[in-house]
Formats: sequence, C-alpha cells, structure tokens
Amino acid sequence: MQVVDRDRYGRTVGVVLLRDGRSLSHELVRAGLAWMYRRYTNDQSLSDLEEEARVARRGLWADPEPVPPWECQGRFKSFPVQTDEHFLTVARYVERNALRAKLVRRAEDWRWSSLWRREQRDGKLRVFLSEWPVGRPSNWVWRLNQPETAAELEVLRCSVQRGRPFGNERWQGRIATRLGLESTLRARGRPKRS
Repeated sequence: MQVVDRDRYGRTVGVVLLRDGRSLSHELVRAGLAWMYRRYTNDQSLSDLEEEARVARRGLWADPEPVPPWECQGRFKSFPVQTDEHFLTVARYVERNALRAKLVRRAEDWRWSSLWRREQRDGKLRVFLSEWPVGRPSNWVWRLNQPETAAELEVLRCSVQRGRPFGNERWQGRIATRLGLESTLRARGRPKRS
C-alpha cells in the first residue's frame, strides 16, 4: 500500500498496489466492479476508466439502471434465521416489497428486484445474484403474490428493525444468548421502575 494522506479522523488513506505496481482501485473500476466516488477523488484516470467500463457495459454497467452503493447504504439488515422455512419467509418479505407498497400488481413485475432478474432467465441480468442456501419452491412466484398476514408482518418486521433472531421463541432465546443479541429480545427504552 502506498500511503497518500490521513483523513480528519487520523485514518490512513492510501492506494493499494498489486504486485506488478497497478492500482487495485483502477483495476476494479476498469472491470466495472466498482464505482468512482467523486466526493473523495478527482482522479481523471479513474473517471476515464469508469466511462470506458460504462460504454463497454462491463460488470455493474451491464445493468441498464445501476444503483450507486451510497444510495443503498443503511438499508442492509442482518439477523439469524432458524430454518429453511424461516429463510423463505424472509425472502418472501423482501421480494414482496414493491407489491406490498402497491407499486406493481404482481411481485415479478418490479424491474429492480432479484425476482424480476431471475424470471428473465438472462445470464447478464443474473450476474449479481447469489444462489440461495435453499431451493425456491416450484410455486414461489404464486406464494409471493399471496398477501402476508398482519401477524406474519409484525413478527418479521421486529426481526428486521431490531436484528432479532427469526424463529420460534425458545430458539430465539438460545441463539440470542449465544450471539450476544439479548438486547434484541427486550422491549426498547429504559426498564420500568419496580
């Protein structure tokens, strides 16, 4: 790494160099695997490489409407799930978002979803999708278009908002203790005085 500067927090700012002396940042941008973040650099060569990748539709630029990572930050959620069926419940919740918000009539019509990309059966559109840890049921699209119950939504939203393990109550307690997530099981706010 070639040290360039220190930021206002005292962190090292540098350029990561490959063994042959090329810049890792330049190679990632050239391949379409990274965006140039103009807020922190005005490197014209990075800008040129990004434009070259965009024109050649390499990597993320293969997407007709790529979304910059800084527009998604803060929306990522993570929590443990107990079983394959619990995983499918979470995946269903995610893939129904546009339908639940009444942005489309069918879940598979939302062009910015993983479901839409999978349904197109176009390798270029599926390049950014990971395989699921479980198989999708054969009636998956039909299941997505069926509404969740209020109870399903309430339990799942609690896990999404608090990072609470998603599963049956006994398993939640056990896994929360094991992973140090006990606070996700308690009510928010200060404990009431006794």
